[in-house]
Amino acid sequence: MDSEQDYEIDERSICAGVEGAEVPISEEDVHQVESFLRSRRTQVYVCPGLVNLYFGSYDQMSNSTSWELHTTGIPAIIWDAFGTTTKQQLRLCITEKGTGFILWQDTLSSTSCYKAPDKCFHTMKVTTGGQVMAGLSFDDERAAGNLLRTINAMTSEMDLNAANVNSKKKKKSHATTKTQRPPKKSDISLPCCFEHITKLDIQDRDHIITLATLVPEKKNGEKEYRTFTISKT
Repeated sequence: MDSEQDYEIDERSICAGVEGAEVPISEEDVHQVESFLRSRRTQVYVCPGLVNLYFGSYDQMSNSTSWELHTTGIPAIIWDAFGTTTKQQLRLCITEKGTGFILWQDTLSSTSCYKAPDKCFHTMKVTTGGQVMAGLSFDDERAAGNLLRTINAMTSEMDLNAANVNSKKKKKSHATTKTQRPPKKSDISLPCCFEHITKLDIQDRDHIITLATLVPEKKNGEKEYRTFTISKT
């Protein structure tokens, strides 16, 4: 991957515009995705823009017709095990607008070769695909730039943290440490501060990809599907 600058991509010929780009990403959309992905030991960054996700091969990157559209959604970065000494991991996710469901994800590292050959078009190596490349076509140049800077900053900081952890392990003494006992049930409070993140109804099948895929259409005589919600504390 030493010749990243040897090719040129006409991003405009890959897609005239992001599907659904006429629907802007609101603060509620960003909050929904962030709440859906967030946990106690993760840091989440949600890009406030839509992307088309394409797949192609490295050898044919300059050929716009070789890129195949896979899905459209809101990109987000998940930093697993953030702030801990355990093995940390960065994940790039494409999430569904309206639900926060993950449509596609892959790990990010210095070997992913995440690049921006165009201001609104990014590429990276797919970890499970050999020479397969993923291409992200953005509808917002500012959102694309923010995501690129966030990925570069997080990748650099994670690599630095990993080096510091390895250095401390070498200097760590062999002194025994006390095993921390798990808390008693009486010390754990009841669930509180619920937040409804996603609510879906059967009528949402027309514009929610995952719902249309996972829930078949109701046939004559069948009972109506129930509405369901996803909540977090």
